[in-house]
Amino acid sequence: MKEKIVEQFLKEGVLLSPETLEKITETNLEHMLEKGKKSKSFVFSFQEEKPEKPEPVIEVRRPQKRQKLQPQDFTKYYNTRFEGLRDILLKKTEDVVSVANAKKSSSAIATIGMVREQTQRGFIIEDTTGNAEVISKSEDVGIDDVIGVKGAVKEEKLFAEEIIWPDISMSHKHYRPDFTLTLSEKTEHKDGILITPEAVYGFDKKKTSIPNPGWITISKDSIITTILVYKPEKKATQKEVLSWLRKRHLCPDKNQIRGTDDPFLIDIIPDVLWIVSDERWTDNYKTVIIVSSDGNVPAEVNLAAGEVVFQD
Repeated sequence: MKEKIVEQFLKEGVLLSPETLEKITETNLEHMLEKGKKSKSFVFSFQEEKPEKPEPVIEVRRPQKRQKLQPQDFTKYYNTRFEGLRDILLKKTEDVVSVANAKKSSSAIATIGMVREQTQRGFIIEDTTGNAEVISKSEDVGIDDVIGVKGAVKEEKLFAEEIIWPDISMSHKHYRPDFTLTLSEKTEHKDGILITPEAVYGFDKKKTSIPNPGWITISKDSIITTILVYKPEKKATQKEVLSWLRKRHLCPDKNQIRGTDDPFLIDIIPDVLWIVSDERWTDNYKTVIIVSSDGNVPAEVNLAAGEVVFQD
């Protein structure tokens, strides 16, 4: 059999390497003979083609187009914000009742509401059913925060024993692919994925613009990585940025609100949060890699290791 194979290749003016001869069978003879002709080599040495690894697939979330807002639009926006954060809190809190029912209770309760205003002894929360004053010494609660409250009720006032935040769970795990991201204001890059404040560039250098905030998902080897890029209107301290993750909201100024949707809601826990700011620092909050920089000095983010290195 092998002698006949060698003869057929010799007729075409092609010699076979010993390794290639071992790979030829009756089944693939015609296919290999065709490859030998096309190789135009005096000695045909066949190497099995390795399947190409697919490049990461990059997608960018497109927010609602900016519109001229009417007073009722702001109401819809805050309702969207409340509902999104309430859904997160409901997974953390059992036996939740409405605010209206909470203040009429004669026993300990749990409720969820948005902070409407602060008072001398605490704050007022509200939902679609009504409002109630919460007596609390917590100094972290601010206006428009959506929180859960557990405690006793007396004279229709809630005495908070526990404040529950939408926060990231300590048990949350990230599964990150083995490649590096570059965060930079400059668009020149050699390999990998580059993210600027305005766009993301893949391995093929293809540019995809991103809004502010920019939600980017990168899919590779069945692993999805999420990057959130945000340039706040005002400078944010490291403490404020960490509080955004605890509140699961970017807490924008009102002039950043563009419609009734809420792109500032951190409904998906990002693997990387890039705050575009002239203050440079890094942190890791419950497995979320945080980078604060203006991009003037590129930051290399090793996803698998969870490390950030500035390329000074």
